[in-house]
Amino acid sequence: MKNTSRTLALSGLFALSLIGFSNTGHADEKKDGYKNERMNSDFKVKLGAGAIYKPDYEGSDDYETSALPVGEIVWKDNVTLSLTEGLKVDMFETKNAVVGARLGYWLGREEDDNEALSGLGDMDANAIAGLYGHYDFGKIRASAALDADIGGDREGVTFELATKYRTNLSDKISMNIGPSLTFASDDYMQAMYGIDSVQASSSARGYSAYEPEGGLKDVAFGIDVEYKITEAVSLFGLAEVQEILGDAADSPLVENEGDSTQVTAGLGLIYRF
Repeated sequence: MKNTSRTLALSGLFALSLIGFSNTGHADEKKDGYKNERMNSDFKVKLGAGAIYKPDYEGSDDYETSALPVGEIVWKDNVTLSLTEGLKVDMFETKNAVVGARLGYWLGREEDDNEALSGLGDMDANAIAGLYGHYDFGKIRASAALDADIGGDREGVTFELATKYRTNLSDKISMNIGPSLTFASDDYMQAMYGIDSVQASSSARGYSAYEPEGGLKDVAFGIDVEYKITEAVSLFGLAEVQEILGDAADSPLVENEGDSTQVTAGLGLIYRF
């Protein structure tokens, strides 16, 4: 059943990709990747809900389906408060480029999430402070993001580079699609994929101590598509395939108990006003 669900998710990602590339160039691109003329006030609000299918921990081969709440408030196109990325402020902006800062959060990890984590202890949630920037080359957006954990048990740093092809496929359909890669610090790798001597002695799986080094953590390819049902209501779908690399992939949590290939898929409705 697990392999069947993953095959369906991968098939859906491939199908979305084919749909996207076979319909490009039918409408002009807007700054946020979709056309919506009704939003003329200083505030733009987006609310919604859906479901998301993803691994129960980073590197797991066990999947779960959970609720996916959507909430976002944008003020004057420069300040964004969202459930997924926290608070973002664009500090510098030109016609094609944006540089900003954000304050987000990580929800932590509990050893009860999966038997593979039993005995490793819970990881407390923490805040995330970050810098981001992107530059648009027509329909292609190149972006970078540097995030650092504050408090909690992770205390790591990640750096992500991504490229997205952003377009309106028609008056009703918009799409973002492209690859990304993520680098992680020693602290991040140790927290998420490492096993210290205490954890090794208390782990239910009898792990040996493992100390990964920082470096390239993963590469991924994702797509999200939005279909406008009305001017205010839209259906969205998203999918991503991620390949964990390097010392992260060699961790017992991935190599022995999990899977280096990670799949995420989601579907839901959003309302804008």
